[in-house]
Amino acid sequence: MPNYFKLLVALSTVSVLAACGGPGHVSGEGNIHSLGGFETATLKFDANSCDGIDNSNGQVIMKDKHAIDWEDVSGIQLEGTVDSTYFCSDSLDFDAPLCSCNTGYQEINFSYVSTNDQAPGEGTAIACMGDTGNGNEKGLNGIAEVFVISGPYTGYHNVGATNVTQHGCGI
Repeated sequence: MPNYFKLLVALSTVSVLAACGGPGHVSGEGNIHSLGGFETATLKFDANSCDGIDNSNGQVIMKDKHAIDWEDVSGIQLEGTVDSTYFCSDSLDFDAPLCSCNTGYQEINFSYVSTNDQAPGEGTAIACMGDTGNGNEKGLNGIAEVFVISGPYTGYHNVGATNVTQHGCGI
């Protein structure tokens, strides 16, 4: 099955589990396992929609230099700008968007530019960030999952434990 179809199946399966989303703020940085095995991928993100989902802002930076399927171009290297972000909950709010992430995760929809000269281009992606700690703990207190939908890294999908802090709006 081509990677694109695997991504659609994964996203449609996750969508069934999630409900509506409301404003939220999530940040963090750290490492997850590389899609290529024993090495690590780095991830840094900050996404905020506390001023309204239409006013979402933030950034995502990711590098996975050993990613399978991209090893011949020195891996994944991208910088993204947040297009929208929201906290996925199970409350019924028909004015809020449907989430692609699980309930309890912050969904980040972003546009990216490849910073890798060997794989130039732009695209879109979704990141699901879950804070499994109390929001203030240091260390691996969260789960990060990234799905690249379009652009030079179409089909890239990675998930792992890293530092994630879910902030309440108004904090």
